Amino acid sequence: MIFNRAYSPENIFQEMSPAGKEGLCLEINDFHWQSTRINDMTEEEILRYALDDVERLGFFKKHSLRHSKFIRLKNSLPVYGLDYERLLTAHNRSIEKFKNLYVVGRSGGAFFCMSPGAANQGLKTAEHILSQV
Repeated sequence: MIFNRAYSPENIFQEMSPAGKEGLCLEINDFHWQSTRINDMTEEEILRYALDDVERLGFFKKHSLRHSKFIRLKNSLPVYGLDYERLLTAHNRSIEKFKNLYVVGRSGGAFFCMSPGAANQGLKTAEHILSQV
């Protein structure tokens, strides 16, 4: 698959989505270990691969695509403010009182990790929870 994440923006931003319209956002990363470099591909090539994948996964048929838009972000990672550690510490303290809350992944852990690492955290957490039942 050419994309590593897909989501429907109207499921997140209902108030910003036009009535009767839907969308699918595909996040595509150019990892240095890939044999095919995304940054070297044209938008038409990327779209062709993406449409093949979304159709194969059953999201929608290629011929149903009404519009596409590309936004390329080079060398993009989150930028944290200088008070990041203080805010993170305060946040973590506020949720420590919940004994059955497990915060995992990129957002939950408030750190950068690749998708396989984030998924692995989720699997380990699920195994831990199931072992407690």
